[in-house]
Amino acid sequence: MSESSIWPAAEAANRAELLAYAGTGACLESYRAANIAWVLTGVPSDDYNGVIWARLTDEEADLLPSILVDRFRMHQLPSTWHLDAGTQPADLRERLDRLGCRPVRPAVGTAAPIVEATRGMRDLPQLAVDRVTTADDLSTWIDVWTSVSGEPRAPRETLYASLGLKRLEPLRHYLARLNGRPVGVSQLFLGQQAAGVYAVAVRPDYRRIGIGAALVQRPLLEARTLGYDLAVADPAADTLPFFTTLGLVEFASPFPRYRLFP
Repeated sequence: MSESSIWPAAEAANRAELLAYAGTGACLESYRAANIAWVLTGVPSDDYNGVIWARLTDEEADLLPSILVDRFRMHQLPSTWHLDAGTQPADLRERLDRLGCRPVRPAVGTAAPIVEATRGMRDLPQLAVDRVTTADDLSTWIDVWTSVSGEPRAPRETLYASLGLKRLEPLRHYLARLNGRPVGVSQLFLGQQAAGVYAVAVRPDYRRIGIGAALVQRPLLEARTLGYDLAVADPAADTLPFFTTLGLVEFASPFPRYRLFP
């Protein structure tokens, strides 16, 4: 088996692990049992709301998906249902289709050895990329994120503060400053199999000069020092070329997510 053959499963697992970890913080609802796990954090992002995994009997699948779809739609938060190699029952996709859920597009992921994803790094004069470890820096991180994304600040800031900033947390936030001005942000999630890069955002006036690359590569170098070899990312359609330029390899994901709302 080639090394790259495990990348799709590792990328899908990293996304699901991030959602599960978010469920340990300040949430609207979080539920975990032997047959299913799901989270509603209140953050308006489908990275932070949805069903993490399901191992349902046919009888449970006749009831639970409909109940959960209604629950997520009631909250009107972007939410997804993660599928993986162990998803049960085997016809869960068809059941979600019948409930009006649709696969998230594009169904692609990216991955690469960290040594490849960080090859060719270059220094930008006066650019500093540092991990967020204080409430003040988190507030600045949120300032940048909300200015780019248009999200309200409270749900995400409350969640991240509740998860912690100073210890060995698997979810880490990074802030880029150019000549002291906050210009970009990113995140690193240290999962069981891979280091995932998320929430890469750069203020519009500072794009295309290498800040985004630094926000991906410098956190990955930190992951490398912690023993991680594999980098993964879950790009949107408009950011896919950015990640592939950095050396991450695109692949079709065999583990789709189904959009629960909207």
